[in-house]
Amino acid sequence: MIASATLVLAAASVSPAGAASEGTITKSSSSFPLTKVIGKAVTVPPHGTSSGSVAVCPEGQTAISGGWYTWTYNIGITPVQFGQTYTNTPGDSWGVAFENPSNVPGQAGAVAYCTP
Repeated sequence: MIASATLVLAAASVSPAGAASEGTITKSSSSFPLTKVIGKAVTVPPHGTSSGSVAVCPEGQTAISGGWYTWTYNIGITPVQFGQTYTNTPGDSWGVAFENPSNVPGQAGAVAYCTP
């Protein structure tokens, strides 16, 4: 017997210019309990230097997926490593490491999708 499941995520977006801030938590209205957490924006220095951001799930929840955002467009900030991380308990957060090949600094951050 093969079991199947469907995961329905609530659509959400992060806009530049301060529309989202660190620790912003959005709960989905679907039947699958899902919480979106916006991690702190970090400055990603120029010339290929790395910086990282972590979005931490509320206590008792696990990061099942995640992503990232940038607030500085068209300078080439790139996520080079990302995934589930360990802050307080295994799997409770989503981390992203960024590189910036440009000549100017930029802003970027992690996003976690969490569930109990």
